[in-house]
Amino acid sequence: MRAPDMANRLKYAGVATDRITTIGGELPAALATFVRSIPEGGSGYILPTYTAMLAIRRALAERGAVEAFWRQ
Repeated sequence: MRAPDMANRLKYAGVATDRITTIGGELPAALATFVRSIPEGGSGYILPTYTAMLAIRRALAERGAVEAFWRQ
């Protein structure tokens, strides 16, 4: 939801626009698109809000990419 705002901030901070990509859509599909876009051995960066970070972390844990942060 806030991706265009962050992209604009990065642009004015001097990050080359060809290095800024926003991915919309529902989280699972957006995360899959993001992972596919990273070259093998490369790095990608997600800049979420705190609330979005919790959902992203949960989705990554479901994929087995990270350990669950906490359990209820």
